Amino acid sequence: MATISQVVFATGADQCLTLGQEEFVRALSIGNTWSSLRLSIHVAVNNNSGAYDAAAALRIGMCSGQAQPFSSPTCKNYVGIALDTGWTFAANSGNPYYNLGNWISWATKINGVLATSTINNSGINYIPCAASGSTFRRVILAVLITKGSPSYTLNDLAPSSSFINTDLTTAQFLDFVDQTNAAPTIAGVTWTAPSVGVTMSEAAGPLDTLSIMWNRSVYPLHLYGIGVTRLS
Repeated sequence: MATISQVVFATGADQCLTLGQEEFVRALSIGNTWSSLRLSIHVAVNNNSGAYDAAAALRIGMCSGQAQPFSSPTCKNYVGIALDTGWTFAANSGNPYYNLGNWISWATKINGVLATSTINNSGINYIPCAASGSTFRRVILAVLITKGSPSYTLNDLAPSSSFINTDLTTAQFLDFVDQTNAAPTIAGVTWTAPSVGVTMSEAAGPLDTLSIMWNRSVYPLHLYGIGVTRLS
């Protein structure tokens, strides 16, 4: 069951939603009246005792309604990305993190039928271990979804490895969310935004609900912030 936790960072205490093998969904007030949407999360993950996990998956995307999200076997309509190609632990001289490398998966799920493929995103996705190390850290991950016909474009916004030993603060996350350019810049560093086209439409249902899913209960995900930015 999702719980609320608190971690004290150098900039002060922050609360987080802790997900363990769960999916967070939230209907958007704008419904599906968007053409280009950026979904951002402020995140860390519990340390799984330094273990490699080939099956761990963090999914960020949009679905149709809250009753049949991605995790439902009868999911109506979903599009998003997954960080799911093998989580490698890095001790990093006392500031541990999970390195997700430069591979991601895109996914669609329409009327319960899943389609997915793995691509090289040319960036480096990583997630710091929650409340661990000499510096407690959070990172910003995001996906940009742009509607098209017959293809949607998905951009995986990956952070720079230069932030691995740095806590990205709440103020920086809010700055990231507020920026209206496709790839935001924080502390002089622009998030990489490689793209992939996927065949998708809203014929099976309007894409009006945010979906964030984490498939591990042994080491939960910490969500410190969630942001949705309509670019068009």
